[in-house]
Amino acid sequence: SCDRYAWRRGDTNFGESIQRFTSRGVMKDDAMNSTSSTSSTRFSYGSTEIFHFHGVSAFSEYTVVHAESVAKIRKDAPLEKVCLLGGGVAAALGMVWQVAGPSPGTVGAIFGLNAEGLAVARALHMAKARKIIAVDPDPSRLELAKKWGATNLINPYALPEGGSIKEEIFRAADAPADVAFDLLGYEASVQEAIVTPWAKSFAMSCSACSAFNVTPGLAGMRNVPFGGWRPKLHLPLLVDLFMAGELKLDDFISHQADFTEINEVLNCFDEPDRIRTVLRF
Repeated sequence: SCDRYAWRRGDTNFGESIQRFTSRGVMKDDAMNSTSSTSSTRFSYGSTEIFHFHGVSAFSEYTVVHAESVAKIRKDAPLEKVCLLGGGVAAALGMVWQVAGPSPGTVGAIFGLNAEGLAVARALHMAKARKIIAVDPDPSRLELAKKWGATNLINPYALPEGGSIKEEIFRAADAPADVAFDLLGYEASVQEAIVTPWAKSFAMSCSACSAFNVTPGLAGMRNVPFGGWRPKLHLPLLVDLFMAGELKLDDFISHQADFTEINEVLNCFDEPDRIRTVLRF
């Protein structure tokens, strides 16, 4: 299939053959076999069609996914924990390890301390970065970042009079940032922080290509869906890393709830103390 061809090329982890169907919220077979200009969906509520979200629709008791979207993992892995590796946490880890590839002694700056930003801090810590500078306007999130390995904290709303984020980074590290990560749309601040020709910057955003897309920064990096991971190959390895105690996932789970409480969970999505909520079926 086109997916296998794309993955064999070695320069992408993006499978093209299903993307044009998942972006429309339908299954490939339904669209290919449909005689009309529209395709039916696998979900419905009464007479209302409900479209897949990125071909997964995980917020349901049962779902239908493409074979290309399934990765087999070991049977003894606790699903209520390794489920975090199917989304932004794994994508953020990959953004550091697979794409940025920081060397020991790197100075890294993180803009935005959502779950993905905290995962970036953890990945930089495991990569032996010299300085991990966390930037966020929420004081509680800044304190939380220490637990994930941040060495320095910057609140952009509490800078010294006349000061700048760039100056605070230089003061913290006695050097400019080597690599910067934008997790919440602070592109202008990231550009201000990157001042050296060798520095690299990355941003995680949502696009039609992928829910977890690394977009080019000042270094002109290419788009890399899902942190550069090849799910069928790498997700089992990440699970093994977790089972060996080398990858901590428990800290990301701040709340748990029954599936019947999903609407309440979504309404609380932006609360500062919520990192990841695991839904129990």
